[in-house]
Amino acid sequence: MGSLPWAFRGVADANYGLLPSGLRPIDATSSKPAERYRSYLFDRVYALFGQYLESSDDFSDMYTPWTMQDLWHVFVCEGVAQFVNRASELGLLDMERVPTVFSPSFSIRESDPWGRPEHNGPPASFETSVWALAQHHGIPTYFLDWTSNPIVAAYFATLNWKSDNPTDIAVWAFNEHKYVKSIGRLPWRVFGDGTIRPGHVHNKYLGAQSGLFTQISTSYDETLKRWIDADSLTERGFGQISNQFVKKVVLKAKHVPEFSALLKREGISQSTYMPTLDNVASEVFNSRHS
Repeated sequence: MGSLPWAFRGVADANYGLLPSGLRPIDATSSKPAERYRSYLFDRVYALFGQYLESSDDFSDMYTPWTMQDLWHVFVCEGVAQFVNRASELGLLDMERVPTVFSPSFSIRESDPWGRPEHNGPPASFETSVWALAQHHGIPTYFLDWTSNPIVAAYFATLNWKSDNPTDIAVWAFNEHKYVKSIGRLPWRVFGDGTIRPGHVHNKYLGAQSGLFTQISTSYDETLKRWIDADSLTERGFGQISNQFVKKVVLKAKHVPEFSALLKREGISQSTYMPTLDNVASEVFNSRHS
């Protein structure tokens, strides 16, 4: 655990809760490439494993039924596996190929130690640095991005803000020290063991953004058919304890343009926190409009 107690996360809509991309509801109508991929992948995983769910009419009595949590876990791990394999094929990562549930060698074994159908697909977990790398490149994971620098969080809250659809923005703040001290009084560890600070190998963004992560462990609501935001879960189950380690600061939509201009005057831009030559070139091209 680091010396700084607070971690910060900026969101372009103050209504956004603390739910990692891997567990957000599937939007089959979205035109965004990342969301279209999620919908496609989830449908394929469900086609393979839906028969093992307790609610399935095709479920076999020889297995202990899967829950939706089991199916979502395969979905999340499969996305990371595909990312790792393609990056390794192109020489961008030095990793061995990871088995996937869509490979020709895929098979269902009789059962795992809990009596559920087992498969030879992606591993149950990856190295933290792999999760972090996948998360930073938009692959759905269990991770939430945070930063130890509140200015970084404020910038990312404004990055995708739209003046034609103005929303209040927010910065979430997570106090790791108070969370760790409260673990003994919590029903379970929603934020794991606290913040995760992986090495910056393969990921130059992490250093520029003072990046760190939390791995979210939340609950699937069978009635709502969705995962519960970590902040909502802590409010329901942990009461006033959660107010000690999770807070949200909101900036009204009418103030966002002025705040964005202030950040720009301070020299804060996309290339500051996402340092690539493409982003530098883009700023040069757009500098005549400044």
